[in-house]
Amino acid sequence: MRHLFSFLLTKRAQRAITIFLILFSCKVLHAGQGQLILFTADDGHPVSKDFTAKFLPGIRQLAEAQGIEFRLLDAAKGAPEWIAGTPAIVFQNHLGRSLYIGRYQHIDKVKTFIRTVKRLPQVQLDNEKHEVFVHQAGRATLVTPVKITDLGGVLPKKFEAASFRKAALAAIGKGMSKFSFHALFNAKRNHRLIYTAFYPYRSEDGKFFLSVEMYSQFNCISPVFKRFENPFSGTWKNWQAVFTAAGAEMERQVFALLNSIEHGDGFLPLPGTTPLKSFEELGLPLPAVEPGQVLATAPVNLKLPQAWVVAGPVEESLPMVGFGFPAPVDNYSGELTTLNGNLQLNQDLDIAKAIGTFSVDMASLTMGDPDLDHSVAGMLKMIQHPQSSFTFKEISVLENARLAFGTLTQFIVAGEFSFMGILAPVSVTTQMEPVLDEQGMARLQVNAAFSIRLKEKYGVKGPDGPDPAKDTVVFELNFLLAPAA
Repeated sequence: MRHLFSFLLTKRAQRAITIFLILFSCKVLHAGQGQLILFTADDGHPVSKDFTAKFLPGIRQLAEAQGIEFRLLDAAKGAPEWIAGTPAIVFQNHLGRSLYIGRYQHIDKVKTFIRTVKRLPQVQLDNEKHEVFVHQAGRATLVTPVKITDLGGVLPKKFEAASFRKAALAAIGKGMSKFSFHALFNAKRNHRLIYTAFYPYRSEDGKFFLSVEMYSQFNCISPVFKRFENPFSGTWKNWQAVFTAAGAEMERQVFALLNSIEHGDGFLPLPGTTPLKSFEELGLPLPAVEPGQVLATAPVNLKLPQAWVVAGPVEESLPMVGFGFPAPVDNYSGELTTLNGNLQLNQDLDIAKAIGTFSVDMASLTMGDPDLDHSVAGMLKMIQHPQSSFTFKEISVLENARLAFGTLTQFIVAGEFSFMGILAPVSVTTQMEPVLDEQGMARLQVNAAFSIRLKEKYGVKGPDGPDPAKDTVVFELNFLLAPAA
């Protein structure tokens, strides 16, 4: 007995007992808070390597900090139908199961996802898409919606816009030979969408130019690929061949995006031969409610309200209103710390019918350098014009017109911008997503961007530097809206 007592007093035994108690307490806590399940595969893939080295530890720490059980699974050994590629993140608790939709590099987005779905699990709805190209890569379904703008420049005689668009789609399809065209397609939550935009132009001398852009489904503001300065070109006689060449390039860019680690859009499609195993077969049934556990239910009146006001930044480290000039004069960059405004929705929560007005206090401008602040304040005449505002006029919906939890709504607001005492039309590309805050209350997370040309509209020379950088100011907005009192 004396030897046993002595053993228990050794540091090794004390450490073992401590670890046991910690594990026991964590097990009880984790079971009550839900499970964060992460599927990975093939550590040799560039995206797998990037995710495992840079972001997996942070996601694991996020789960541990919230008392959530963390499970890491090799998808190659078997995965549910939901899992089409890796990395894939699933949260589940006694209320249900939800699949993370977003860039794998954005851990704050994962945090917001968990905060929302632990009270309000996703509803599995199809997303009806029109005029898309679809490719099946193993389990993964790649969906590429296409936007073709009206032909710009000088229109030829007897030009028919509808016939032009139909022929353009067919020509793009020839270039995207690995994709099949669908006039109507029901995209699901685990499908990967990559948006393409084609901007055709015919010059006065009969030449044809085609500029293109490609966007991630997670960000409609900044393109992941664009070709404007050196557009695809040819004669008007062979304009369809130009579309085919552009389509082939866009197909290459879609597949390149799967391997990209630049933004977090990349992922590794699972082979079609991957064993299909349910969550239950993987030992992951929905957790049961433990005795005495406080139910992580959503608020009773969770329906999104119609009236909203600015509540603050999305994250404390992220400016509500950032602004700056492009390189090489990007040292003139900073933020405006005071943003006010309101948004009014209709009963159907249709963003196309929204009414909004937002304003900033120009005196709140800061670049972290008093000399630069003073220079820009004088340049933009902030003393004479201390307020700038933006008022909605017309809204064009890009994706998901009706606001709903678990859905990213994307749109372009054409409005009137009051800046330096001058009213001018501005188009603001915006995405908005309903989320829950730490207290489980509804918020709208807003990300938007637009740019203005100083000399053309406001007669301002701008800082020393080359055109068009010195003449262009880019505004980026990241803020939350809260229900109006």
